[in-house]
Amino acid sequence: MKAKHFLRIVLVGLALILLGACGQKSPESLAKNVLKDSYTGSSPEDSYESSVFTGGAGSTVKFDKENRTISNGDDRDIKYSVLSEEQVKTIPAAFRGTIVSLESQLKGKDTFTIAVDYRGVDKPEEAEAYYQVILTEGGKKIRIIELRRGYKEDNAFYDFNGKAD
Repeated sequence: MKAKHFLRIVLVGLALILLGACGQKSPESLAKNVLKDSYTGSSPEDSYESSVFTGGAGSTVKFDKENRTISNGDDRDIKYSVLSEEQVKTIPAAFRGTIVSLESQLKGKDTFTIAVDYRGVDKPEEAEAYYQVILTEGGKKIRIIELRRGYKEDNAFYDFNGKAD
């Protein structure tokens, strides 16, 4: 009788662990299922890749999930790749360091890292740049944070906040 009771407790515990693991959203599933096609918002600064990630109010960021491109609505686009947690470990240390500095802002949110490059992103660890994407309210709101630092005065960087169109 004690063995059956113990076995039930173990099975319930295992079921809870499995359910918790299944409930976690992978970066790829967030980008595919939660990320919307277009967001309008603003960033106080242009990014290093300023032809696509432009600052100012009324900026639009469009995601073409099929072709894996991001555009700003002005016929300029850049290729992107959603990085797995393992791939994030291979990007240059300066970019990973920025992610570490953002941990408190990312905790408990739907977030993933993207690599961007005009030539394509065959090797994410060799991409031109990296951005952290944070989705809230089921993808209705987005924040895109440039992970490159130190190229502007006062360490300014692209920090887009927007709402789905």
